[in-house]
Amino acid sequence: MLFVLALAVFVLAIAVVILFAMLGQLAGRVPEPEQRVPFLKSLPEIPLGGVPGEWPPGLPGRQECTLIVLSTICRSCADIAQQLSAEPGYADRSDVGLVIATGARAGGGEEFAERHGLQRFRYFIDEHGDWVSAQFDLRLSPAALVLRGGRLESAYSFNDVAALLMKVGEEKKRQEEVRT
Repeated sequence: MLFVLALAVFVLAIAVVILFAMLGQLAGRVPEPEQRVPFLKSLPEIPLGGVPGEWPPGLPGRQECTLIVLSTICRSCADIAQQLSAEPGYADRSDVGLVIATGARAGGGEEFAERHGLQRFRYFIDEHGDWVSAQFDLRLSPAALVLRGGRLESAYSFNDVAALLMKVGEEKKRQEEVRT
């Protein structure tokens, strides 16, 4: 009887070792999560050159800024929010502001900012997206609006904050070179 019990334990031990080896082989076949491929597309349907009629408190000055428009009901916007909060230097930029548009029902903007760690940023809660829609004819997110000299210079759809800010910096540098 003792021999049968010892044999059963031995067989179980071998079965567990084989099972873990098989799991290791399977884990090796699972592909690594893909890196985000930066996406940055100009939004030609947004009329450029306009000057916003009103400017909400909390945003950077409209003379030169990049507004990142996020929605509380957008999964891609949550990813952008995570990118923003993961890089402390973004919140220190005086030329970057967030417009957090709420969904069809009012509220949720402050909760979105808190949940994603965006309290350090300059931001404005845009109920139902009314302000950004009225001032810029923008009805999608995530999006970025670049203002220079108080006028809308460019508008983008994007998925990578670093790529967006690099593009905005290149545009600014190119304009400065043209002026000199």
